[in-house]
Amino acid sequence: MRLQQFFSSAKLLLPFFALSIISCDPGDGGDSPIYDYKVAIANKSNTTVDIYGYRTRDLISGQHLQQPLTITSITLVAGGTEDTKTLTLPYPIERFPFIYPGFENAVDSVVVKFANTGKGYYTLIDKDSHVVSDKWITGKSSLLNTSLQDLDQEQGVFIYNISQQTADNALDL
Repeated sequence: MRLQQFFSSAKLLLPFFALSIISCDPGDGGDSPIYDYKVAIANKSNTTVDIYGYRTRDLISGQHLQQPLTITSITLVAGGTEDTKTLTLPYPIERFPFIYPGFENAVDSVVVKFANTGKGYYTLIDKDSHVVSDKWITGKSSLLNTSLQDLDQEQGVFIYNISQQTADNALDL
């Protein structure tokens, strides 16, 4: 008889027990904060700048493509600033470098060209996934490995500036 009373009571409590388990969301244990930032590139030189993101290697094999694919292109007139983009990171922007938005999807090379000069800069990710920036703007992180120290903050937007000095010191491409 006692066993029958126990099961009878358990049947009444079962819906409440099930409801309490279903309504509790323990998360996945990996929930982490998301940080959103506004970023843009500004051309403070007196020359139009074209910025290209290329894929030069096959995504699977890593072999060089016969013809690089243009994945992203940005044109900034003299004194112009691109439209603001949202950068979403799983960490605060000051903690680690980041890939500039638009260059994160299959881009392994970035080229900055100053119009009608044959000059500019480039950076790439080598076959070992290292960012190679020896042909990039001296003393400035590349768009494939952007550091907070190389951004200016204006009205809540982090700006990657291309200066007149950057244009004057550009390398032959």
